[in-house]
Amino acid sequence: EAPAAAAAGTPAPARAPADPRIRFVAVNLYVAGARVQAQVELRWKGLPRMGSASGWSTRDGAHRLVAQAALAAVQEFLADEVALVVEDVSFVRTGGRRAVLVAVSLVTPREERLLLGTCIPGKDLHQAVVLATLSALNRLVGGLRTKEPTEYVLRPASHPGGSGASSEA
Repeated sequence: EAPAAAAAGTPAPARAPADPRIRFVAVNLYVAGARVQAQVELRWKGLPRMGSASGWSTRDGAHRLVAQAALAAVQEFLADEVALVVEDVSFVRTGGRRAVLVAVSLVTPREERLLLGTCIPGKDLHQAVVLATLSALNRLVGGLRTKEPTEYVLRPASHPGGSGASSEA
């Protein structure tokens, strides 16, 4: 009904921001011998961003790499000059349940703040690490400037006297 109203010249009702918070999309770990790479995909305001981090495959190192990859993805959204640093990823017991606790330092030219985020893990421990990392940032990120998305319009190339690009070498 709203698209028909907009087409008839009546403005469509204003929509609330699509994604007021950064949303988790996926986390993947790739192991090659003693090395591991974590990749995290996030979505915010309709835009996907990917972050990655790699390092040695230590017992607890994968959790830290997942948190670092999540921060790298968050940084892809931000225009402000800030550094986001994983200080610690730990597991604590509270209320008889295991919880992920992620400590993140936010460093700006004028200050350094320690932020804490938590998540009770479900079936996917790495997803819980990403969600705890986002929990540490969720109140703060909305106040930072974001990068304006760059849109490219791809059109077929037109060449005088030809029907497109040549595939000859």
